[in-house]
Amino acid sequence: MSLGVAQIQIDTVRKHHDRQAFLLTYPCARYLGVKVPTGYGVLGGRIELDVDEPKVLLSASPTMRFRFTFANRTQDSLYILGMTFVVRIIHQPREVFGSLREDEEDIGYLTFTSPFLELGRDQTGPIEADLVLNHSILSRIEEIRANGDVRYRIAGKFISIPVKEAPTPQMSVTQDGWFEAKVYKSQWVEHFLPSFRFRDTYLLEIPRIDSQDFGKVSEYLNKAWKHKAMGDYGDVLTDCRNVLQETANIVKNSGFEKRNEEGDSVPDWKKFFDSEHMGEIFDTVNPKIWWFTSAGAHAGRAINREDADYALLITHAIANMVLKKHPQHGGSSEKEI
Repeated sequence: MSLGVAQIQIDTVRKHHDRQAFLLTYPCARYLGVKVPTGYGVLGGRIELDVDEPKVLLSASPTMRFRFTFANRTQDSLYILGMTFVVRIIHQPREVFGSLREDEEDIGYLTFTSPFLELGRDQTGPIEADLVLNHSILSRIEEIRANGDVRYRIAGKFISIPVKEAPTPQMSVTQDGWFEAKVYKSQWVEHFLPSFRFRDTYLLEIPRIDSQDFGKVSEYLNKAWKHKAMGDYGDVLTDCRNVLQETANIVKNSGFEKRNEEGDSVPDWKKFFDSEHMGEIFDTVNPKIWWFTSAGAHAGRAINREDADYALLITHAIANMVLKKHPQHGGSSEKEI
């Protein structure tokens, strides 16, 4: 199904013997007036641009494929090249000072499968372009569409050059405009998102831990994330164990220390959080996570990605909680929240 046709009308008006004025208009887009010097005679007619609805392209990354169809209605054969188009998502209308406003947000540029298209006189030719997405962009689209249709705009430009001997830039005409269309909610939810495997991946925002006092903690966490990306899952558990050790040392060195039943020095979590409830949770959870991460230091046990994810996410959450609640960083106790 076509999104509509943009007709670029090129009317020739003789100004001087070596100059022509081209009036480029888009009935479905916007007006543009251009004057260019030419040396190849009279060019009259129009260029039609038709864009089909996007399709899903099977690829490692979520990709939408668009099909552009150019129709040369001029008196000369043409090269169509320099195609630069951006796709923008249109926000839901909102009222600003008594009038409705629709904001737009760029989500990516189209990558054309061919650098140019050659069209003879009165000839039509297709060219395809891909929009490569990722799960972060898809999440943003989901947020913007707000359970409605995906409304978008394709805006950009292209260059037309007549097929003559030794064409020069002075013989080219740059033309631009835009299309507005949408993917219906049912099609987006039932076809596009499952094809993109969007629901198979969830985004989790991980806060940075870059406090100077938590330097070692940050260093070990960064190593853990790097080792996870490299597939070194045993090292991830070892890094997490070091994070837990450094975090415990910070708490104890800040004056929140006690002796356990064996007489060992351990963090006083109840005093640190000024909360009986939080203290009991950390007294229970931390030793068990410490025991879980100790597997990374022992050879012979198979450690997989799920083990690394479990240890890393919980360890990162513990370190972040301690940093945010630490008195030197303006932390507040549970009683004050």
